[in-house]
Amino acid sequence: MATLETILGDRLNISVLRWLAASRGGLTGNGIAKRLGAHQSSIRKALERLVTTGVVTRRDFGRSAAYALDENLAVVRKILIPMFGKERELWEELQSHLRLVATTVVPPARSIILFGSGARGQRDPQDIDLLVITPARTQNEKVRDLVIARTERISRRYGLPIGLIVMAEPELAAAAHRKLVEEVKRDGVRLAGSVPRALTGVRRSVKEAHQKEPMNRGRQAGARRRTGSGI
Repeated sequence: MATLETILGDRLNISVLRWLAASRGGLTGNGIAKRLGAHQSSIRKALERLVTTGVVTRRDFGRSAAYALDENLAVVRKILIPMFGKERELWEELQSHLRLVATTVVPPARSIILFGSGARGQRDPQDIDLLVITPARTQNEKVRDLVIARTERISRRYGLPIGLIVMAEPELAAAAHRKLVEEVKRDGVRLAGSVPRALTGVRRSVKEAHQKEPMNRGRQAGARRRTGSGI
């Protein structure tokens, strides 16, 4: 039986296992690399290590391969899946607390958007990045102070610093904020309020942001298990 040191001994191993535990139906190596923003070669090596331990299976279909946790193994069924499930619940709880912040801010924020590593689905972010949009620039300072006060306890509880950017909706059009706006449009998840037109593309729910690429079950059924090195 593979030990937890062998299975979890590498940071990238843990990241890959996290996504496989969430998908349950299987993911391609390229799909995992895209979700983690990692090089395919690094993901390939992590998958090879995990396949060698036996906790991950590989099935080929066409020129691609699908990877999944082997739920026949007790260590997968009784430790890995429940562990990542609890971690996911903790992350969802954190987001619920952040949503509640919006209901206590007066004057109300136009919208509160999660972006950065947390919005991209990384379950081990170093901080929480929030963009708070106000109706007018004159409200920025007051809203900033209120949000900081409301999120201080959340930051302590979950051990994560909260990076806060507050700006009025008209400021989104400024050239100086173009890079930030593009990042938020690409990765952002609305936690509260409505999405401004300038940020069209922001996902309206965490579920929408983290949708998985479902495997073609017909292909899975005819796939052949092996432990090669392609992804």
